[in-house]
Amino acid sequence: MSKKDNFSQAAYEMFGIGRGGSKTAEKPAESAAMDVEEDEMSLTVAPTVAEVKPLEKVPEKPKTTLLAEGSVFEGTLHTKGDVEIAGVFKGDIFSEGNVKLFANIEGNVQGGNVELVTSSVQGDVSAKELLKIGPQSVIGGNIKTKDMICSGRIVGNVESSGRVTLTTGSALTGDLTASTIAVMEGALMEGRFKIVKK
Repeated sequence: MSKKDNFSQAAYEMFGIGRGGSKTAEKPAESAAMDVEEDEMSLTVAPTVAEVKPLEKVPEKPKTTLLAEGSVFEGTLHTKGDVEIAGVFKGDIFSEGNVKLFANIEGNVQGGNVELVTSSVQGDVSAKELLKIGPQSVIGGNIKTKDMICSGRIVGNVESSGRVTLTTGSALTGDLTASTIAVMEGALMEGRFKIVKK
C-alpha cells in the first residue's frame, strides 16, 4: 500500500471522505459535508464538572445587646458582642465588644472600648482600648484603660498604659498614672500624677 493509499484510507476512516483501498473515488463535496455534519450532531460531549468546594463558614459577628430607655435590669451581663444601655442597670457589665452608656449604672463596667455619653457609673471601669467620658458623665470608681479622653468628672484613681486627655471643663479627683498626660486649659485635677514609660 502506497503512502497515498494510506492517507486516503485514513481520511476515509476519520472523516468519511474518499474510499478505503488503492482506488479512491471521492464523494462530492456536498455529500462529504453532510457526513461531517451528521457525525458532529451525533457526538456527545461529557460535561465537565468543576470541583466545587464547600463554602467556608463565615464567623458571625456577635449581636448588640440593647437595653432601651425605661427598662430596668438587675444582675450581671456577660456578652461577646457590643452593649448599648439607655435604661437603668444595677449590676456588672462584662463585654468583649464595645460598651456605650446613656444611663445610670450601679456596678462595674468592662469592655473593649467604653463610652459614657450621658451616664453615671458608680463602680470601676475597665477598657482594653479607649475610654471616652462625655461632658455630662460621671464615674465614681477606679479606672483602668489604655487611652482615655475625659470631658466629664471622675472621682477615683486612673491607671492608663497610653495617653490621658483631660479636656476643658473636666475634673479628676484622684491619682493619675499614664505614659502621656494632656491637660487642657480649664480642666481641674486634684491628686497626684505619675508619668511612666509605655
